[in-house]
Amino acid sequence: MTSATRPHDQAWACLVAAALSVLLADNASLRAQNVAMPTPQRQVLIARGPRGMTPYVLDNSGTRINLPVNPNGRLAYSRQSGYRLSVDASWPGPYGYRPVVFTLRRQKPAVADEQITIFFSAGDWYPPREEAINVTQHFVFPAGATRQSYRLLVPRYQDQQTATWEVKIDGRSDDFLTVDSIHMGTVVGAQQTGLGVMGLGLTAEQESISNTVLQTAASGASVGLRSMTAARLPDDWREYSSIDVFIMPADQLGPLAAQQPDKFEALLRWVKTGGSLWLLQAGNRWENLKGAEAALGENLVVNKDGQINAGSAPPDAAIVARGWSFPTVGQRSTEASQGALLLAGFDTGQQKQRPSLLGAVLDRFRISPWAWEFVVRGHGLGVVTAFRGNLDAAA
Repeated sequence: MTSATRPHDQAWACLVAAALSVLLADNASLRAQNVAMPTPQRQVLIARGPRGMTPYVLDNSGTRINLPVNPNGRLAYSRQSGYRLSVDASWPGPYGYRPVVFTLRRQKPAVADEQITIFFSAGDWYPPREEAINVTQHFVFPAGATRQSYRLLVPRYQDQQTATWEVKIDGRSDDFLTVDSIHMGTVVGAQQTGLGVMGLGLTAEQESISNTVLQTAASGASVGLRSMTAARLPDDWREYSSIDVFIMPADQLGPLAAQQPDKFEALLRWVKTGGSLWLLQAGNRWENLKGAEAALGENLVVNKDGQINAGSAPPDAAIVARGWSFPTVGQRSTEASQGALLLAGFDTGQQKQRPSLLGAVLDRFRISPWAWEFVVRGHGLGVVTAFRGNLDAAA
C-alpha cells in the first residue's frame, strides 16, 4: 500500500507536529529517557537450505545475512559458483515497497558476463504460501567485476516472519547460496512494525530528539529511523512508500536538488503522492526556507528588486504570504485527502474558507507571536512541514 492510499497517516503526521510544542516542554527529561540500545554482536545462526541445516553469519549491525559459512564458522565461497552472498532486508516502516538488497562477491573477477536470477519470497510463517509475496528478477554480473549489488522491490502488506530465496547463476541453482526457510525476526529492521522515519543530514542529537518525539507522540510505538547520506537515498520513489516521515535540515533541500537531482525527484514524487516532509532549522525568522521553496518549485512573491517578500512585513506575516500556514489541530486543509478532493475539482467548501482561515490564524498569531513552532504547506497530495528549530519546541 503506497502513501497515496493512506491519507489518515499524513493527517496523523500533521497532528504529531501540532503536538510537539506540548509534548516537549521538558527536553532534558525526554533526552534522559532515550536509552541507547546495545549493538548486536556478530553471530552464526542456522537456516534451512537445499543441503539441510544451513549456517549463516549475521553481521555486527544485525542487518545483513552472509553465507556460505565453513565448519569453522567463517565466511566462505560457494563450491558451485565461487560466489559469496550478503542479503540486507532491513528498512524502516512496516508496509509498502521495501527494498531487499542482494550483494554477490567473487574471489576472482568474472571472466565473462554471468546471468543472475534471484527468487525471493516472504510471508507470515512458512513461505511459499498463498499469502506470501514472491518476486523474481534477472540481473547481470559483469565481466571483470568482483562485487555487485542488486535491489529487489518487495511489496509488503503483512508481517514477514519467514523468507526463502533462490540464486541461479547462468540458469543453475546454487545450493550454497539458496535458503529454503529463514526466520527474519532475527534481522534488525526486517520486522519493523511501527513508524517508518528516514533522515538526511541529521546530527546524533537530532536523531535522538526525533526518536524521542515520535515515540512520545505515538504513545510509545516503535520507531525505525534510518539516517542516510544523500548518495544513498533511493532513486525509486516507491522505496519511500513504507516511510511515514522524512526529516532533514531545511537548508539541505536546495543542495540535494542541485547535486542529486534524481534522488531529489524521487523524494519529491513520494511527497506528491501523500508523503510528509519535515524540514528542521528553518530559522526563527524562516530565513533558511528560501532555498527549499525554490527547490520545491513554489511560486513565490518577488518584488521589483528581485527579493522574495522583502520589506517591513513581520517574518510570520511574510511566511503566510509565501503560501505557508500555521495550522490548528484538525485543520482539514493539512490532510492529504483534502488535496485529492481539490485536484478532482470537488468543492468541499474548504476552498472558499481557506483565505478566511489563514486570516484568522494570522490574526491570532499576531496576538501571540510565538504560538507555533512550525508552518505547513501542501505539495501535491502531501504535506511539507517546516520547524523553526529542531523537533524540540524550545530550540
